[in-house]
Amino acid sequence: MPFRRRGRPGHTRALPAAALVSLTALAAHAGPAAAQERPFTTARPWTLAPGAVRVETGARMAFDREIPLSGLTGDLFELRATAIVGIASGVEGRIEGAGWQRMAVESRDPSAPFADKLDFDDASTSDATDVTLAARLRLAGADAPLTTALQIGVRLPNAGNESGLGRDVTDALASLLAGWRSGPLSAAAEAGFAILGSPTQRAAQNDQGRLGLLIEVEPEAERLAVGAEVRRSFGDEAPGNELETELAVGGRVRLGGLWADLAYRRRWADGQGSNSVEVGLSHTF
Repeated sequence: MPFRRRGRPGHTRALPAAALVSLTALAAHAGPAAAQERPFTTARPWTLAPGAVRVETGARMAFDREIPLSGLTGDLFELRATAIVGIASGVEGRIEGAGWQRMAVESRDPSAPFADKLDFDDASTSDATDVTLAARLRLAGADAPLTTALQIGVRLPNAGNESGLGRDVTDALASLLAGWRSGPLSAAAEAGFAILGSPTQRAAQNDQGRLGLLIEVEPEAERLAVGAEVRRSFGDEAPGNELETELAVGGRVRLGGLWADLAYRRRWADGQGSNSVEVGLSHTF
């Protein structure tokens, strides 16, 4: 049965903005960068060394984003932070997505499933973002060109449906990862399975598969990388759990002790498309 939580109307369950600033400041004073993943979504099988910590912060602006569950359409701005810790050889823990989001609402659909749950009157709405707790375990290929790993996690319902930005259900996630490296070229593939709680039906779920493929080129080792990825979900579809296709192109560049990244994304879901631009900073220390 999906876990549901209710928040007070207008209550934001986000990390304070000061916390995001502090994470960024912490990254700015960290040591050399390594094993960077931003700005892409497809998970790689490579893990941090034991005791290493990577902090990632990012901002994304999605234009004309539609949320069929609440019936909202508008420009969605998101701030997110991620912390990754190398626990042991080939094992890392991850806290992903803690942050804040705000939508400038352009239109509302009164027939949407959660339209009657909305609790704001302004032309904009804001809330926390959902948080994912995950672990990545390398299976084979620590020192080989081909590496495999398993990642499992749970996505917690930090955002509420009163804002129109949340689903109020818990999701279970698992992915088999494979990665290959040869000189400046690398490729990563993800085959995942998700048990998604149904926002509109009690004791119900939607089972979806997810595929991702990422190709990257690093013409300057530890200085510059560019890449492209494609992602697609398939399986059960319902309000709040729409099937998605996403294309992204982007890259990252080393600026002193930091990695700065930039990406453009095109997303299709429920027959509608939206564009987004994302920027971020990351550092491993």
